[in-house]
Amino acid sequence: MTSQQKAKLKTYITNGQTDLALTLLNSIDTRPERTPSQNASLHLWFNLIEREAENQGVTWDMLIKHTSQLRVTSEGLKSACKQLIKALWGYTSTTQLKKTGDLDKVIDHMTAWLSKEMEVPAFPHDPDKISNY
Repeated sequence: MTSQQKAKLKTYITNGQTDLALTLLNSIDTRPERTPSQNASLHLWFNLIEREAENQGVTWDMLIKHTSQLRVTSEGLKSACKQLIKALWGYTSTTQLKKTGDLDKVIDHMTAWLSKEMEVPAFPHDPDKISNY
C-alpha cells in the first residue's frame, strides 16, 4: 500500500466512509512479487527462444512484419516483453510482475505471438536447470 493510499484510507475511516474504505482496500493488489526462480525462468526462456529462432531461421521481420532482417535476441525479447507488460498493466519492469497470474499471462501472450512464425520452446520450470544455465 502506498503512502497516498494509506492517507486516503485514514481519511475515509475518520469520516466514517466505510464503503469508500472497502472499495479502496479491494482495489489494492496484494499479490506477492514474482520469485527469483520465476525471474530466472523468464530470462532463460528468452534465451531458449533466441536459440530456437536462430535454429529455425526466424528473424524479427518475420515476427513484427518489418522489412529488414534482424536476428531475434533475448534482449529484443525482453524489450518486447516490457512493452507487453506496460500495455497490460502499466508496469515498467518485469520485476513488477506478480507471482500469481501475471507471468502466466505474459507467457501466453508471448507464445501466441511467437508461435505464428516459429516453434516456441516450453517455459522452463525446473529450478535445477535454471540455476545451472
